[in-house]
Amino acid sequence: PGAARLAARNADQKDIDTMENLLKEMEESIQMHHVRITKELEFHRSIARATKNPVIIRIVPLIMEAIQKTYREAPRTPEDHREALEEHQKVLTAIRAHNQEEAYQAMRQHLENSLKRTLSKKQVAAHA
Repeated sequence: PGAARLAARNADQKDIDTMENLLKEMEESIQMHHVRITKELEFHRSIARATKNPVIIRIVPLIMEAIQKTYREAPRTPEDHREALEEHQKVLTAIRAHNQEEAYQAMRQHLENSLKRTLSKKQVAAHA
C-alpha cells in the first residue's frame, strides 16, 4: 500500500500509460480464458517503478518471487483474476488521479482480498 501511495504522488504519464496497457492486456487474457499471473505481477512492478524510489524498485523482485511461489501452491480461478482486475483498476484510478490516500486504501484492500483468495485455495487443497 505504501508503494501505491508513493506511485500516486510520483507517477508520470508514461507510468500511467504502462499500467493502463497492462490492465487492458489482463482484461483481454481473462476474456480469452488465457489467465496467467504474469501481467498481474508486471502491474505491481509498474507501480514500484512509478514510485521513483530505488529501494522499492530493488525489493519488488523478492516480493514477486514469494507471490509466484504462493500462486503455484494455490492457483487462481478465472473469477479470482476478474476480481483482482477490478481491484487493480481501482488502484490505477487512484494513481491516475494522484490521490495518495485512495491509492493506499485500494492497494490495501486488494492485498487483503488476495490473501483471502489464497487462504481459501489452500483450505480447499488441504481438504482434497
